[in-house]
Amino acid sequence: VFHELGAVALAVYALALAVPQQLRFGSKVLATAALPKLSSGDPKAIHKALPRKAFIIFLVSVLIAGGYIAVAPFFFLTFFPEYASAILYSQFFALVILFFPSTLYQQYLTARMEKEKLYILQVVPFAKILLVLVLIPLYGIWGAIASILVVEVFRLLLIMYLFTKIRPA
Repeated sequence: VFHELGAVALAVYALALAVPQQLRFGSKVLATAALPKLSSGDPKAIHKALPRKAFIIFLVSVLIAGGYIAVAPFFFLTFFPEYASAILYSQFFALVILFFPSTLYQQYLTARMEKEKLYILQVVPFAKILLVLVLIPLYGIWGAIASILVVEVFRLLLIMYLFTKIRPA
């Protein structure tokens, strides 16, 4: 962002991402808490129950993202009034919170030691690099944020596809 858009745009971008990134940390906590349960239970029961639990997590993430989107203008205007231009970017980036369930599916793949499927997921960072290189020069900060969101959509769809290919023993 700095190289293509400069220091001011980098500051706006960094502030826009700061709070949603901290909220996104909740997915890391979820992953840490879920791994032992996913590793030790009956594989068939876990495989059957996981989509329902992921949907519940999705509903909670909708509430968190919606709450942040509603509060973001007040937050920025109170604490960072000189960066009011970051409000819309931050609200849009908050949509990344909706992808918490992908962490649960990925932990399932890890718990099941699905190495081949986990290797396939290693394509995701390359997709992000490619999108960043293409979208930032074209769309600036919007391109940077869109690249993250598009990669999260891709990651979720790929993980869910890989999950459906597992036949628990």
